[in-house]
Amino acid sequence: MRIIYFLTFLALVLTSCEVDKINSDDDLIESIINSDEKIVVLETELPIDSKQFIDEELPEEFIDRSLLANDLGFEIEMRNLDYKDLGLKKENIYFDLTGKKLEKSKKSKQDKKRENAKKEKCYYIQYPIKIKLPDEKIVEISSKKELSQVLKEWYKKNPDVKVKSTYIYPITVKVFIDDKTMDEYEEYDLNSDDEFGELKERCKQSSD
Repeated sequence: MRIIYFLTFLALVLTSCEVDKINSDDDLIESIINSDEKIVVLETELPIDSKQFIDEELPEEFIDRSLLANDLGFEIEMRNLDYKDLGLKKENIYFDLTGKKLEKSKKSKQDKKRENAKKEKCYYIQYPIKIKLPDEKIVEISSKKELSQVLKEWYKKNPDVKVKSTYIYPITVKVFIDDKTMDEYEEYDLNSDDEFGELKERCKQSSD
């Protein structure tokens, strides 16, 4: 029994020492990555600020799995909703315990793509739509939430598959005339990935 108490005390001391060494977001991210005490948490258990950041700043992604590193912060595994890599993994993102997004001092290519993603989103997909999974199964989808759930479940059952899913065209989208008020929009039918890419590029140009 004394050994158990000692080991528990030692773990607390080591965790405390690790937290004391954190001087930057980079340090905290590294500590979260290397933590041996991560537990899976529900999306509903994440801080409000972190959920709001994902909803507003990462419109082309969804949460695959959320991990809490004891006394440190959150590691969020993300997947893609963009037509280029539908369903595939994105780089993980990190938050402190309050829900503040942790920023790396050196940005990766995916960080830069994420910065452009919001600029490329001046539209909404009109559901229902259909997608084709890597096993060639075609699924009808009634909402963005259902799309995220279908992709999450399929790739969880097939963790070794690195092949993207695909949208089945045509897809109808609502393109906002004024992306600030979002009161007025026009509907367009997209017939290919190329047309989807052209739309996103127009969105980006209009936001610059």
